[in-house]
Amino acid sequence: MRTERDLIGCHMPFPALRPMRVQMRPHPYWVEAVVAIVVPKPGQALDEATVLAHCAVHLAGFKTPKKVVFAETLPKNPSGKLLKRTLRQAYDGVFIGA
Repeated sequence: MRTERDLIGCHMPFPALRPMRVQMRPHPYWVEAVVAIVVPKPGQALDEATVLAHCAVHLAGFKTPKKVVFAETLPKNPSGKLLKRTLRQAYDGVFIGA
């Protein structure tokens, strides 16, 4: 399943987004579900429904994120690589109570 590549390709024409990360997180119903962690461009008003609607048009249902989380920045190490473990730990319980 190429969810991250597909989702990033889907967001390329979306002008309000900067970097993003896609992760599979534990979900009480689907076992795992797609979470998009996005960084909106400064001055852009963006909400979860807009991003999900855009994804639903361009992606298959199982590749569409079930949740969109907005972040100021994505954590990176001094050489600029994304700290995936930090993101996994920060958003591990994003579906608790869903």
